[in-house]
Amino acid sequence: MAGVNNWREEMVIEEAARLNLEVLGKGWPDFLMYHKETDSVVLVEVKASSKGAKEFKDKYGLSPTQKRMHQLLKKLGLKVIVVTVGRSNKNKEKIQNQLNKAFFKK
Repeated sequence: MAGVNNWREEMVIEEAARLNLEVLGKGWPDFLMYHKETDSVVLVEVKASSKGAKEFKDKYGLSPTQKRMHQLLKKLGLKVIVVTVGRSNKNKEKIQNQLNKAFFKK
């Protein structure tokens, strides 16, 4: 269930539940990136390289809520990627490769 900040949000979530609607308030990717020249959008989740993956038994260390959010965003036709960052000297090159692939390679 979504995080509730006040009674208004709680009321909306309760009514959504009555309609059997799934409500997600957490699990959103870290960034929405936009490239003006290509008019393209990519949602980006940043994770440490392999750190935390064992905790959630997931390749990237995504929580179940994050996996569900990514699934629904992709269902809407949005591109969602996970950029992994470690401590090696090749990080910048790796990040650039991941972003280039997401934005410029079909």
